[in-house]
Amino acid sequence: MSPLTASMALRIALEDSQTIYFIKTNFSNPEQRPEIISWKWKSRNGAGYRWNVAIVEKPQDSFNKKVELVNIALIEVDSLTGKILKRQFFRNIFAAEFKEKFYKEEMDKALF
Repeated sequence: MSPLTASMALRIALEDSQTIYFIKTNFSNPEQRPEIISWKWKSRNGAGYRWNVAIVEKPQDSFNKKVELVNIALIEVDSLTGKILKRQFFRNIFAAEFKEKFYKEEMDKALF
């Protein structure tokens, strides 16, 4: 089996039933025009590697606020098997807090 690409890991995360449920119940309706982005980075998982996939929604009503709140689904996917290793869901978390605690920390360890 060949290693997964970043886009394959994103697809696996988006097709996961628990991720779908979180997005449906916590992300804004499309009519509200939220900004939705994804971040993907690879890091070590024991002897192998994993893809970390963050699906991030910045609700429209947070655009004008000084403190940015976001909704995030963070999914870890084994880069060889495609198996979901871990799921974390955050509702109304400060964007800076997420970047500092999860994204920056992992990016420092990421392998490119």
